[in-house]
Amino acid sequence: MLGMIGITIEHEQIIDWTQSRGGRPAIHRESGNPSPVISFSNEAHGAVSWEEWMSVFDRDEWAFIYQDRTSEGEPSRMWKIIPRFAPEPQWSCDLKTAPTQ
Repeated sequence: MLGMIGITIEHEQIIDWTQSRGGRPAIHRESGNPSPVISFSNEAHGAVSWEEWMSVFDRDEWAFIYQDRTSEGEPSRMWKIIPRFAPEPQWSCDLKTAPTQ
């Protein structure tokens, strides 16, 4: 069992979830279309301010799926960024899992 899964576009909720798990905002720019990601590594590659991250997040109409807690009750680092209004037919709910420290 995955535990509680949520979906949000609320900035404060995304920031609180990320920061409470030691994450920070980053932008993935390799595909030509910048996309928001959450970084849990100590590397600064792609790191941006929350203001820039939210600008890309809102402009491109993304939504944030996250797991709040694992089935064992521990804080989870599972997340995914998906299109808000037009999910692709092949979209699945495979969440990204950040490595534990």
